[in-house]
Amino acid sequence: MKKILLNRIALFFAALLIVSKVAWADEIFYANNRLTFGDYMGAYTGEDAVLRRQALVYLYGVIDATEKKEWCSFQLVKSSELISSFYTLLRKVDKSRYDERAAHVITDILRAHRPCGGK
Repeated sequence: MKKILLNRIALFFAALLIVSKVAWADEIFYANNRLTFGDYMGAYTGEDAVLRRQALVYLYGVIDATEKKEWCSFQLVKSSELISSFYTLLRKVDKSRYDERAAHVITDILRAHRPCGGK
């Protein structure tokens, strides 16, 4: 348990370090507190490395905020397994959901693909 907490703290500070050293090319994540899934996917799958990093940090934030509330915890699913399979799951989202809030769509994906049978 202590090791999991230390790993999360290290991940958080690594994300902060990346964020603090990057000159933001776009304000998609800062100026937009209602980020759509379409905008998110544009950043996550685009060619701009800065936006891809922002999208990954955003994904980690949604995963962390919803763990044990909406989907199975990291105790049962390795974070590396979750992230590696997530790209395929994101690409399968129907285009009709691209105008919805990104965090809601991501949470729905987590809930559907990593349920814990009653949390």
